[in-house]
Amino acid sequence: MHGILSAPAQHRLCVVMCYPFAEERKCVQRWYVLLARRLADAGIGSFRFDYSCCGNSSGAGEEGTLNGWVTDTIQAFEQAHKQGYESVAAMGLRLGANIALSAADRWWQCKHLLLWNLIEDTRAYLQSEMRVNSVGQLFGSRYGQSGHQDTVDERIIDLAGYGLGEKLVTQLNECEKSDLSQLAGDTRITLGFVSPGGETSEQQHKC
Repeated sequence: MHGILSAPAQHRLCVVMCYPFAEERKCVQRWYVLLARRLADAGIGSFRFDYSCCGNSSGAGEEGTLNGWVTDTIQAFEQAHKQGYESVAAMGLRLGANIALSAADRWWQCKHLLLWNLIEDTRAYLQSEMRVNSVGQLFGSRYGQSGHQDTVDERIIDLAGYGLGEKLVTQLNECEKSDLSQLAGDTRITLGFVSPGGETSEQQHKC
């Protein structure tokens, strides 16, 4: 698993930063880097990493699964803990928020969460991404009007260059609801929502 640890002199808190998926991940790369620098200036460490089968981490893209990415995030928590940080937090955007939430549910030492635009319906999320991809593929796609690759391996969906395997598609279609009340310990969660006007609001939830 490929990752970048921004480690200021103080070892009080490290924020594990969970990326969203596919094109959304590319769109926030610059923002995540700037956030890591701002955190470092405030004496807070951060850990940015590529999930397995994504980016610079090992594994074929179509082999990626939500369960595997949650496990990767837990490993990131443990790595930050091994670096001597007193406390570990997690933040995630879009599908990254879902991954951060699931990982924190399994690793009780993660006491703080920032969930930005958590995807409440992963099935609708997948369908929306497929619709956007299909429209784009109508304009000169080598895959034709189907909008996805179906000549090499029909079990793999090509989503704007990102391979979605059967397991990932199945997990997204299961549409499991995120239950914040099931988190262990005294966990504080900040939910970020972007309004149609572009303004960001916050709501704090305490279990």
